[in-house]
Amino acid sequence: MDYANGLSISQGSGLWLIVDAILCSAIWGAMAVIISSMIADQIDVDETNHHIRREGLFVSLQSWIISMSSVIAVISSGIALNAIGFEALNGPEQSHFSILAMRIFLVVGTVVSAGIGYWLIKKYNYSEHSQTL
Repeated sequence: MDYANGLSISQGSGLWLIVDAILCSAIWGAMAVIISSMIADQIDVDETNHHIRREGLFVSLQSWIISMSSVIAVISSGIALNAIGFEALNGPEQSHFSILAMRIFLVVGTVVSAGIGYWLIKKYNYSEHSQTL
C-alpha cells in the first residue's frame, strides 16, 4: 500500500477511480439536464390544469427532496458501515469482509438506484397534445 500524502491506495486502484469519475460525470450532467426539463414540463402542465404558475412550489419541492435524499444517504451509509463491522480507528487496515461488503454495497446500491431512476423516467410520459403527465 502507498501512504503518500496520508492516503491509502491499493495497487492499481487509481485507474478505477478515474474510470468511475469519467462515467459518473456524464450521468450527473445528464441527470441535471433531464430533471430540470422534466420540472419545466410539469410546471407548464400544472399551469394548464390550475391556471396559476407555481414555479416556486416545484423548485422548493425539488430542493427538499435533494436535501432529504442526502440525509437518508448519510444515515444509511453510517448504519451500513456499522452493520458490516467497519472500525474507523483501524484506518486502512480493515477486515477483508468489511472491504468486500463495502464494495458489494457500492455496486448493488448504484445498480438498484440507477434501475429505480430509469424506471421512473421511463414512466414519465409527456406529450404536448395531451397536456398531462
